[in-house]
Amino acid sequence: MGWDIVRHSFAMLFRNFGNALRISVGPILIALVAGFLILGVFGSNLDALPQDIEQGQLPPEIAFAVLLILLLFIFVSAWIAVAWHRFILLEDYPGLLPPLAGRPVWSYIGKTILLSLVLTLVMLPAGFVMGLIMAVLQDAGTGLLPTFILGLALYASYMWLRFGIVLPATAVSRPMGFGEAWRATAPYATAILGTCVILILINTGVSLVSAILPQPLAGLLSLATSWITIMLGISILTTLYGVIVERRTV
Repeated sequence: MGWDIVRHSFAMLFRNFGNALRISVGPILIALVAGFLILGVFGSNLDALPQDIEQGQLPPEIAFAVLLILLLFIFVSAWIAVAWHRFILLEDYPGLLPPLAGRPVWSYIGKTILLSLVLTLVMLPAGFVMGLIMAVLQDAGTGLLPTFILGLALYASYMWLRFGIVLPATAVSRPMGFGEAWRATAPYATAILGTCVILILINTGVSLVSAILPQPLAGLLSLATSWITIMLGISILTTLYGVIVERRTV
C-alpha cells in the first residue's frame, strides 16, 4: 500500500497541476520579494559577511534579518499547506492567490511547532543510539555509516507521517491530538513505512542524477525537485488523512 500512497499523491499533484501552481507560486514569489526587501533593509554589511562568519561573528542586523526570513518561510509554508489540504479535502479552490481570510494558517503554524517538539522528543533516544553507532563505525572505518544515516532519516520520516496527519486535520478545522493520530495510523504502520522507503529511494535517485548533470541543468532539476518535494510531502499527508480518517480509497 506504500506505493499506492505515493502513486496517488503524485497523481493528485499532477492531475491538479494548475491549481498546485496557483496555490504555491504566488506565496513563494511574495516570500522571495519580501526576503530581498528584508536583506536590503538589514543587510547593508553583506559584503563583509563571509569574513564575519570566518571570525565566528554574526552582525546583529544580519541575525535579525535571518530570523525574519525564517518566520516568513514558516508562514508561507503553512499558507501553501493549508490551501492545498483544503483544496483536496474540501474542494476549496484558490484564486490568483490562495485565500487567507478565515483559514486556520496560524493554528497550522502552532500545530507544526508542537509537532516539531514532539518529534524532537521522539528522536532523542534514537538519535543518541544512532550517534553512538555512527561514531563507532566512523572510527572503525567501515562502509556502513551511510546506511545508518539513511536509517535515521527513515525513522524520522516514519515518525513525521505517523504524527503528521494532525496537520491536514487542523487545515480542515477538525483538530486531532497527537495520541489520536498515533492510534489512527497504527493499522497503516507498514504502509507508512513503505511510503518512507520509497520517498528516500526517490530522493536518493534524484540526488545521484543531479550530481552528474552539468550546470545549469542540475540547478533547474534542483529547483523543480524542491517544488515537487514540498508539494508531494503535503500531498502525502493529505492522502493519509483522506484514507485513514475519511476512509477514502487510493
